[in-house]
Amino acid sequence: MKIRLKAPHGRTTTGIYGAEGKEYEVGTELTVKEEPTKWRGRYDIVSDEKGKEPVVNPDNTEPPKTGYAIAEQSAGWYAVTKDGAVVTKNMRKGDLEGFDAMSDDDKDAFVELHKPE
Repeated sequence: MKIRLKAPHGRTTTGIYGAEGKEYEVGTELTVKEEPTKWRGRYDIVSDEKGKEPVVNPDNTEPPKTGYAIAEQSAGWYAVTKDGAVVTKNMRKGDLEGFDAMSDDDKDAFVELHKPE
């Protein structure tokens, strides 16, 4: 089976390290004996002799983002987005610390409090 490493949703690196302790880059193709299910979300199957359908994505586009996410707007400035649309004013990264760990109700309240002017 041949797999191609990718960054998990919302990340920019694979988070998978080789025997030398060096992280594999996004797009690295590896031949493995069986599907590495512990790496779920970090690879696409390119070819498989066991009948699994290979994933073909020639433009390597990310799936559309749904729900709340933190996105960098410009150097050092971040905002909360929902379904890809900016829903808060720009803030420094420290102001958004802990946002991802909030409950959905707390996230809604945070967004309401920090709406763009």
